[in-house]
Parts: sequence; C-alpha cells; structure tokens
Amino acid sequence: MKKLILIILFLYMPLNAFEDLKSLSQLKEHSLVFLVFEKHGCPWCTKYDIELGIKIIDKYGKDIKFFKVEKGSEMFSQLRKEFKLKIIIYPMTYILKLNDKNVPEIIDEIYGYQTEEYVEELLLKNFLIK
Repeated sequence: MKKLILIILFLYMPLNAFEDLKSLSQLKEHSLVFLVFEKHGCPWCTKYDIELGIKIIDKYGKDIKFFKVEKGSEMFSQLRKEFKLKIIIYPMTYILKLNDKNVPEIIDEIYGYQTEEYVEELLLKNFLIK
C-alpha cells in the first residue's frame, strides 16, 4: 500500500510542476519569472507542464520562478489587462524580469509548445542561467 501511494505521488508531482499564480504581487517576489498561460483540456499544455516539470524546473527552479495561469481565471483577466497581453495560442509563455524600479516587464515570449531542449537553450543563452 505504501508503495502504491508513493507511486501515485510521484506520478502526480510533474502534473503540478508549475505553481498557480494567485496574485500579481508574486511577480515582484522573483527577479525572473516563467509565466505559462494554459487552457483546460489542452494536451499540449499538459505535455509542456510535464516535460518542463521533470527537466527544467528541477534544474533551474532556484534561478527562475515558474508560474501558470488558467484561461478564464480571474488572474488570467488581471494579467491580460496589466500587461496588455495577446494570448493567441496555448500554451503561451512570457518571461518576465524585474526592472530597476522593481516592476515586472516582459522580456521574451514563447508561442505554443516547445521542447525542453529549446527552453533550456533559451534560458541559458538569453538569461545567463547556469
């Protein structure tokens, strides 16, 4: 029984790799943020979450904070209004960085599902993450 519970927990963890963004103030708590917009039932969103959770978040989670926002949520509406975002495909990712006034600014966009290799290369080359 204990093994079954551990297996279930292990399998469940990658599905929740991205933390749900609950407040705009959370964006100011981290110098670099990887923000993914998802849609319920989107298979590419699930695949993105799992792959990045297993490989990228575990490796770079100390350097960058990973959040997700579900289409139709209150936070989705607030972010679209605050940053004047155009979500044209799911998953849609924005990378935000705090400027010298401690205000988050969008510094990059990722359209749709991308591989773990693409995301890692982007992080290493453009944001000097080690």
